[in-house]
Amino acid sequence: MKLALPPNAKVSKEAKKPCKTCASEFICFITGEASVKCRTNSIWGRYMSCHEITWLDEYAIATKRYLQKYREHYGKPEALKNTTPIQIDVRDQLSVYSRSNQHS
Repeated sequence: MKLALPPNAKVSKEAKKPCKTCASEFICFITGEASVKCRTNSIWGRYMSCHEITWLDEYAIATKRYLQKYREHYGKPEALKNTTPIQIDVRDQLSVYSRSNQHS
């Protein structure tokens, strides 16, 4: 977790535990969803790739865009003095999310 933060950032012990819990729950959720998809689609007799199962490739693209915008914002020397957080909604970057909302 510290590798993703600036070198001078501090993470309390109280903050680490909920982050680990959330990460564990996320992994369990993804694993469960992948298991269901494999069981329901295995009757067709074909193998599924991890991208088909989890759609994480969609998140990777969105995360890359988010990171780029974050670096553009905080990479400037004047931005380091600014204490207001950057507002980027990752859901705007997800094609999966935007497709599902178009049908609502």
